Amino acid sequence: MFLRSFAYLSAVVLFSIPGYSDVLYTTGTSGIDNNSPGQWASMEVVAVPFSLQSEATIESVTVYAILYGSWDGTMNYDFFSESGYYPGSTLAQGAGQNVTTSVFYPIIGDMPVQAVTFNLASPETLNAGQYWLGVHMQASWSGYGEEWIAQDGDPGNVSNASSPGGTFNNWFLGGENNPFTLNGVLGVPATIPEPNYEPLLLIMSAACLIAGLTKRQRRSKASLA
Repeated sequence: MFLRSFAYLSAVVLFSIPGYSDVLYTTGTSGIDNNSPGQWASMEVVAVPFSLQSEATIESVTVYAILYGSWDGTMNYDFFSESGYYPGSTLAQGAGQNVTTSVFYPIIGDMPVQAVTFNLASPETLNAGQYWLGVHMQASWSGYGEEWIAQDGDPGNVSNASSPGGTFNNWFLGGENNPFTLNGVLGVPATIPEPNYEPLLLIMSAACLIAGLTKRQRRSKASLA
C-alpha cells in the first residue's frame, strides 16, 4: 500500500504540468458575412492596429479569410510599431507555423470564410502600447489569391493599412476592420526548471529499504512461530 501511494504521488509531481493560453487582443467576429469584402492579402501586406494594456507574449494568431484554389498555405506575419497612425518600424517577422483552417462562415459568393490560425515562428514579447499586425498570405506578390475578410459596420473605429509588394514604405490607409485574435501569455512565460531527481531517488531508496526490512521481520516472525 505504501509503495503504491508513493508511486502515485511521484507521477503527480513529475507529470502534472498545467498548460495555459490567454486571449490577449481580439476584434471579435461580429459583422463577418457575405457583404464583407476585404483586402487582397496575396498582393499586399495588410496591417491592422492593436493595443496591449500590459506586457504580453504573443504565441498564435487567428485571422479570417477567403482562400482561393491557388493558396499555397503560406502565412507570413509582421509586427510593427505605431508611427502616427501608420505602421512604423518592423519589430518581428516570420512564417506562420502549424497553419490550420476551419470554416467560420459558410458562403461568401461561392467560397466559405475560413478561420486561419497559426503559431508564430517564435513567441513575441511586447510591452504595453500600440502596435500593428501585418499579414501576407502567399509566397509570391502577384495575383488575386487570398482575401483577408473585413467586418461590416464600424467596430472600434479601426482602420487597416496596406503596402503592395511588402516594401513597408508606401502604406495607404483603408476604412476597414479586418478581424483577428492574438493568443498568448500575459507577461513573460516562466521557464520551467530542470527537475532535480536526487531527492526522489533518495526517497525511493528509503522506501525500498523499509520494504526490505519489513519483509525480513515478517520472515523472522514466521520462523519463530
